[in-house]
Amino acid sequence: MHSTNTDIYFGSFRVLFAFHSGKIENVEISVQNEMEVSMGLFDKLLGTKTKVDEDPLVKALRSLGSTDEKIRQNASKELLNTGPAIIPYLVAIIENKQAENEWSEAEKILESLDCNVRRGVIDLIEDLNSTNEVRMKAANKKFRSLPSDSKILIQSLSDIRNARDIARIQCKSAEKLLMSFGNVTAPYLIKALTTTDRIIKDKVLSMLETVELNDSGAVPVLISILADKSSDTRLKAVRILGKMKGLAKKAINPLLNLHDYSHEVQTALVNIGSSNISALVQRLADKDDGVKIIVAEVLGCIGPNANMALTDLYVLLKSDNQKVRTSAAKAILHIGRDPNGIPIIIESLADGNGDVQMYIREILVLYGEPAIPHLVKKLQSGSPVEKTNVARVLGLMKSAASEALQDLERALDDEDINVRHEVIIAIGSIGCISASIPLKLIDMWKQSGENVILETLCKIKEPKAIDILLRAAFSSPHDGTPDNIKKCLMLFSDTSILNDKIISWAVDASTYQHKYRGYKYDEGYILLDLSNNAILSLCNIRTPITSNILHMVAEKKDISITMSTGCSAGWTNTVSFQNQRDMAFKELAARGNPIYDPSLFVNNLKSRLVDTNQQIEIEARNEKERRYKKLLDGAKNPNSALGEDKWKFYDVLVKEFKTKEVFQLLIHDLSKYKTIPLGDLNKFEWLLIQSALGLQDQEVVNMLYPIREAWPNLYASVNNRSVAMKKANSNG
Repeated sequence: MHSTNTDIYFGSFRVLFAFHSGKIENVEISVQNEMEVSMGLFDKLLGTKTKVDEDPLVKALRSLGSTDEKIRQNASKELLNTGPAIIPYLVAIIENKQAENEWSEAEKILESLDCNVRRGVIDLIEDLNSTNEVRMKAANKKFRSLPSDSKILIQSLSDIRNARDIARIQCKSAEKLLMSFGNVTAPYLIKALTTTDRIIKDKVLSMLETVELNDSGAVPVLISILADKSSDTRLKAVRILGKMKGLAKKAINPLLNLHDYSHEVQTALVNIGSSNISALVQRLADKDDGVKIIVAEVLGCIGPNANMALTDLYVLLKSDNQKVRTSAAKAILHIGRDPNGIPIIIESLADGNGDVQMYIREILVLYGEPAIPHLVKKLQSGSPVEKTNVARVLGLMKSAASEALQDLERALDDEDINVRHEVIIAIGSIGCISASIPLKLIDMWKQSGENVILETLCKIKEPKAIDILLRAAFSSPHDGTPDNIKKCLMLFSDTSILNDKIISWAVDASTYQHKYRGYKYDEGYILLDLSNNAILSLCNIRTPITSNILHMVAEKKDISITMSTGCSAGWTNTVSFQNQRDMAFKELAARGNPIYDPSLFVNNLKSRLVDTNQQIEIEARNEKERRYKKLLDGAKNPNSALGEDKWKFYDVLVKEFKTKEVFQLLIHDLSKYKTIPLGDLNKFEWLLIQSALGLQDQEVVNMLYPIREAWPNLYASVNNRSVAMKKANSNG
């Protein structure tokens, strides 16, 4: 049998290697190991059937490689009924690489051919096995025209490839069937891991990831795989070990020694270490800082159950490696409180590393009141860095640190500016219950004028800060609203008669606006509309508080500002507030010239609050009406000399008001056009649609009617789209 097959094999090689597109040529090609390859190929493919093939079990196992899905399903059911006894056979199918190896050997031979010859052979094999009837018939015709020895060899190669495809299908079916048996398969799969074949090893590992391993005997095998060259293979072993938790104690050191601190490795160590904390703690003394870091991170992830590690983690806070210190501090934070560790933690307040400081502060905040005596002691005798960090911690504790206020007050006299700064912020965060602290802060503000002091006075709701803030606003008028002052005053809106509206009017009254006609630095102009309108509103609200504010308006001094065209030397321009001062004097005279009384900001006039709110409500409506009329005037007659654009006025009107008057004004403006540039047409359309959203549909139709003939498309678009948008808004 062998000699005959070998003769045929040798006789066909020269013909096969010269085969291309159905033509035969005389080509000499040398092939290595022809005898070795041929014996394997023909023993497998040209042998006779054996009695084993008739065994029902063997038939079912072979049927797992069928291309017919129904046959595979029936075979799987039959094998599943056999029970766990079939598992070794299924594992053997997965481990069997004979068909794959034979095809690889055949491919090596094919690779030695001329590329055109090789392509011709492969294409013919593909076509002979094609499901396309036309391709298959053409291939058979070409195949029949070949000499007999070429036919035998091509058929052999085709059979080898088919055997490989069947083996692949059979392997996938076996994998799927194995998973049906669940955890019972684990011992067999572990045994299969001893293979040296990487593909089989990766398949087995993938399957092991889906089952639960309860056999500690698997640990040594998986640990050995941690040394595998493939990172993917190692990580599969890592994930499997991580699921074994308490059983995989021996894997802790190999995992730490991987030096591949991926998320999977850390997760595995957390799962295993949760029941083996002492094994992790031992590695905190490792010489390798990288190991210390990962162990600290793992212990932090384990959390409170790892409290036995705290003593060793405290030691790491003194490490020379800042990453080690950071990991240790983070771990301590997540593990939880240990009152005995407070003095050690506080010693780390001198650490200059920002990340370490962040975690140390959070740890001390979690300790709360038990930490305060230690913090106060450090505030009294520590270094500037330590004092600064103590103040931050106390500030983060907020009202819980109120017992430290007396010591913080003393620290306001500290020589270091950074310490004073943090102490001021801390007092604002804690909230003041001391009568002397506000007075001291006010004195400090008078000397330095620091914003942080003013902000703290507002946070602790010191009413005297209102007078300071308003005087600061009017003594130095801003270009636009000074947001910092407004923000501070707003902190008093819920505890005083100064509600949001009065605060807004007061701050706006202190301002001016430097506007530009076009590009910035085009010289520009000064506008007082915002402050004029605010002062008018203050005049219309007749209360002692607004009288106080009008006194400040009356003292609002003219200022000089620098003007420039951007291409020439700058010059100064005086901004006069004389008209505003006159308005304030006139209104104060009408009120009987009340004196300025700062105590009015301190002693809230609660009895006048209802009346004040009614006045404010009326004035808010009047203010809105004045704004509406000004915008309408701007849309009708924009001042081009000031760079005003009617579209800007229209845009605000349709966003804020959406009245019939605005819609009619747009229609009237549109009627002036005989032809409309595309850009203007788009603007008109959008503005009309937006304005129509505030009107009844019939009103829109009636007002659009005059432009129906001149602008039919615009008429239809505005009418239809406004209706559609209203409907969408109501549904939304």
